[in-house]
Amino acid sequence: PVVLSIILGYLGINLMVKKREELVGLFTTLPWVGGKERNRDKVTQSNIYQYKILDTSVIIDGRIADICQSGFLEGTLVIPVF
Repeated sequence: PVVLSIILGYLGINLMVKKREELVGLFTTLPWVGGKERNRDKVTQSNIYQYKILDTSVIIDGRIADICQSGFLEGTLVIPVF
């Protein structure tokens, strides 16, 4: 058990050193840490009513009409004409 603990501890520290930037980025986006998530909310709220481009497979599927009627999608739906 002691040798296994030492090996796993070494592997954990090694992984943490190699992935340090990803871990720091993960924790700075958490809202309770006071990171970037709060600023992202302001940007998201101002960009709610953007255009949404629909693919032909979505239109053929037909479920998009029900989703639009439910009010889940906000903004303008754009259907490209080819």
